Amino acid sequence: MSIQLGVLCVLLRMIEGRWQEERARLLSGGPDDELQPLFNEVGSWLGADCATSIPGPGNGSYLWIFQDTIVGSIVNGMRNRECMPHNSVGIYTHGKLQHFLKGCDSFLTPLDPNRWYWTETGVVANDVFIFSQVMTLPCSIGCDQVAIALSRINVSANTLNASLWQMIETHNLPGFAQGIQWPTALFFMPNEIVGLFGRRTSTNTDGTVQTTAFLAQVPLATIIATPYSEVAWNQTLRFYLADGNWATIPTNQTVDALDIAPLFDDAPSETSIIRFPSGEKRFIVLNIPFATPYLQLRWSSPLNENEFPTNWSMPITIYHIPEPYCCTHAFSYSPKAHQEFANSSSECVVTFMSNSVNDSFVNADLRIYVPRVLRFRFGINS
Repeated sequence: MSIQLGVLCVLLRMIEGRWQEERARLLSGGPDDELQPLFNEVGSWLGADCATSIPGPGNGSYLWIFQDTIVGSIVNGMRNRECMPHNSVGIYTHGKLQHFLKGCDSFLTPLDPNRWYWTETGVVANDVFIFSQVMTLPCSIGCDQVAIALSRINVSANTLNASLWQMIETHNLPGFAQGIQWPTALFFMPNEIVGLFGRRTSTNTDGTVQTTAFLAQVPLATIIATPYSEVAWNQTLRFYLADGNWATIPTNQTVDALDIAPLFDDAPSETSIIRFPSGEKRFIVLNIPFATPYLQLRWSSPLNENEFPTNWSMPITIYHIPEPYCCTHAFSYSPKAHQEFANSSSECVVTFMSNSVNDSFVNADLRIYVPRVLRFRFGINS
């Protein structure tokens, strides 16, 4: 018994030491008061959900995609809602963020009026290519997902002038299965390979719900192919398996046919995954466990340039979200990284969202339901 207890103590000290080592990487972090005004209400844009930024076509611009956007006016210091389109966009360039609205209409809209898009990521390469979860209507929190779509949007004159956008085509991607959500984030690898980070939800025999993270990859050429090629997607979309290999989806089947490797539990539904370019070649992935005040990250193990991040640390809390953003009247979620704001390669700028089931609370507090900006600086070992 004493030997077993001694071994347990050694293991606990090792775990604690590893946690302290990872936690010590964070040198500073907290709200960024200089950037926060970018998300103040402007015109009829009064706040929006799930803020994602995507590098533009080489001119220093970034495309921002927002979900469920409050459109209306401020009356006596409170939001007066006119409508809430499912998405809106913004263009960030030269220190300014310009919001674009189409009245009460969404920028990205399926042809089926009983469906809507929840968009989390994409790429800009001449045109804009947007990944969306296709959701059912009506819904509130916890909507049913029925497909994964890739939309191609024409960008006039190689600029990000959203007022000139035209959505050219949308295609449902192959292999969708219930409980599969991807890509919640993407990242770029050498040789123009795009890594896709996803989330899988399943129900255990005891009725509990388990969410695990997984990886896929696809060539950039497949994403931006014009015209869209279903054959190319079927042949080049590969998932990381439990045996360490990569595989495509078998013909006429879904991803359920593959033994996909679960990278870790409690996978985030809205996140960013980024590579730190300085020192160790590591990735980080962000998470806020739903309805908690804990902004967390996981580090990947050190990697060679061509290696995918398949081994991850335990979650490490780097920021405790205060009231009013969590947790008496509101809940926090959707951490996203925006490296266009970073001043050095050891910094990470993050936004997170806060919302409430009480619409009156959201209308009365203009700090709620807008991206909240945090800046972190890390000491990366070389």
